[in-house]
Amino acid sequence: MTSTPDSFVFHISHNNKSNVPKMDKLDEYLDVAIDLAKQAGQMIIEWHRKGSFEVNIKSNIKDLVTEVDVKIERFIFDALKQRYPEHRFIGEESVDGSNAHLTWDEPTWIVDPIDGTMNFAHFSPWCSVSIGLAIKQKLVLGVIDCPHLGRTYSAIKNGGAHCNGKPIRVSSINELEKALIQSDLPFGSSHSKFQNYTTKLFDSIHWKCQGFRSVGSCCVSLCLVAEGAADAYFMHGLKIWDMAAAYVIVNEAGGFICHINGEDFDPNKRNLIAACNSKLATEIVDRFRDAKQ
Repeated sequence: MTSTPDSFVFHISHNNKSNVPKMDKLDEYLDVAIDLAKQAGQMIIEWHRKGSFEVNIKSNIKDLVTEVDVKIERFIFDALKQRYPEHRFIGEESVDGSNAHLTWDEPTWIVDPIDGTMNFAHFSPWCSVSIGLAIKQKLVLGVIDCPHLGRTYSAIKNGGAHCNGKPIRVSSINELEKALIQSDLPFGSSHSKFQNYTTKLFDSIHWKCQGFRSVGSCCVSLCLVAEGAADAYFMHGLKIWDMAAAYVIVNEAGGFICHINGEDFDPNKRNLIAACNSKLATEIVDRFRDAKQ
């Protein structure tokens, strides 16, 4: 097993903060999350430059975990625990990952160390680091760093969404015929029951929308919706760490998120539709209903 690059030591920059009035706690959390996500993103870059790392199979050949996933998650959680020992933690690779439901009122950090592990393992740039925060079971903060794209997306509740510090907004497209849609096929044996249904659904939407793309990273796809570079994203088989940070970012960018049956979003459920507005989301929900018939 290779070792973690020595240059990565947790730090938080304090650029002249002695001259700045005391921040709201949520702003403090955001600064911490952005710093950690950027450092973790740089770790992804460095491991890709090194060109080798250990890759293991989890549930099946299409469900991978690398040593880098584990190291990044440990890096993030160690830093957060040092600063906030009273907080809770949910992570894909380690802490409470097997019990991935949001059930605590205490501040709970939700981390996907590498969203798009398959892409990362194949040296594809479409991967990201995702850090979300829930307080009293409500998602209030999201940071997603896309290191190969040079973009860090961030949002806090009622604070708007940003990319590299600049405000972002969803598109105004409200017709499927004019929309660029994103999704990823739910691979793996656990999703075999969806095969016929998914085929019908993809056929229905693919031939109706203006364009269809599959990135292979839920977080990257949802950030593209948030900044107006895509108009909607839908997916089955997600976990809370896939959606937590991105939900806040899309929501604060003016987007609309629901489940495939049209119900209000619940982070403990395993599917979503994220769109630039409710009209486009409703049209996709209707396609889901038609595919079930």
